[in-house]
Amino acid sequence: MSNQAERRVQQDNFPEGITGDKQRTIWQPHRMPKSKTIYGLFLVLLYALPAFAFNGEKITEGPLTLAISPISDVTNREETITATVTLSNSNASVLPVHLELKGLVDGSHVTGQNTKNLNVPANNKAEVQFQFVMGQNTYSAHYPAHVYAEFQTSNIPVTAHAVQIFQCDFPETPGVDSKTFSTVTVPAIGALTLYSVKTQRVTWKYFDKPEVHMPIGWQGSDTQSGANFGKSSTARGETKPAFTMHPPYRGGVGTVFADYRLQLPKTTPLKLIFFNAIRDNSAKEPKSDGVTFRVWANDQVLYEKHTD
Repeated sequence: MSNQAERRVQQDNFPEGITGDKQRTIWQPHRMPKSKTIYGLFLVLLYALPAFAFNGEKITEGPLTLAISPISDVTNREETITATVTLSNSNASVLPVHLELKGLVDGSHVTGQNTKNLNVPANNKAEVQFQFVMGQNTYSAHYPAHVYAEFQTSNIPVTAHAVQIFQCDFPETPGVDSKTFSTVTVPAIGALTLYSVKTQRVTWKYFDKPEVHMPIGWQGSDTQSGANFGKSSTARGETKPAFTMHPPYRGGVGTVFADYRLQLPKTTPLKLIFFNAIRDNSAKEPKSDGVTFRVWANDQVLYEKHTD
């Protein structure tokens, strides 16, 4: 048995790592070839029922409506991008709000301050702008910009979270092969954090149609199906780096996954550590019909759980 496996993981938000563990084995490679190639960890997200269209760029929580204006296509990695945020206050009194732009990935970063404090006038609006740069490690893909607004209503802390998806379309870089699905080596001592790996292969499919493979390293939202994959952070008591995923919902429903090709060490046993969660619903959204998470090694299911 060689140290290779093809592995799939299905989920929405999840940070993870792979590390040696002398106490127990979480997964074992399943029927591995003689060569020492390890074929991918697959992240898959499956909806059991039709999903609702995403409109997360405008969110209302209590008296506050938080909206991010459309962001124009980005064609230069060093271009300064402006995210315009509008806050509407339906209260009869001034509403103090703390704003934060975060969740930028692949080396993109805010220029200037990523937090702002403002007072939104009673029954009125306020507008602020954040600026950021994509950087040299970003891809031609769809990316998210997350803005969080924290405030209090009736002395209760409330957070509104809006996401604006925008597209990057850069000229091809000589020497970069988006078709090569490369192998990443897991160290014999220590751990590999999949969040740091940039050679994932994202695939989506409608339940009754063939799989659609995105370019190696792709992140973003597919314009045809709405399926998306990205990297962000998720707070569930504590904040962790996370993969964010959503299955197809335009033109049909189905599944989305990302796979990683890994070369395992001879060290045994090995342990996969991860958490899974689904995004919180806002007050005006319908209740989620749930998400099925799975972990695969080659054609063996190692973990399965439905969360709603």
